Amino acid sequence: MPLANVHRYLIVMLGLTLWALWSGYLSQLPAGKSAWHVYAAGALLWAVLVIVQRWSIHNGKRAFHKMMGLASFAAFPLF
Repeated sequence: MPLANVHRYLIVMLGLTLWALWSGYLSQLPAGKSAWHVYAAGALLWAVLVIVQRWSIHNGKRAFHKMMGLASFAAFPLF
């Protein structure tokens, strides 16, 4: 299967994203507007859902994969 371990690369991408956002946003969380926090939570949730969906389909957990796909509809309005 091509890109069988892409979920690992996505985890690295998420870590790099959090590292890049540290100085401008994450280190100053109390000072931010609540709308920014909702957006950031939605973006983080969406990124985690992408990773979990990719991992679950790779490991043959189709029902869980489908459930995470449906959960993305709930996360989308936050993002």
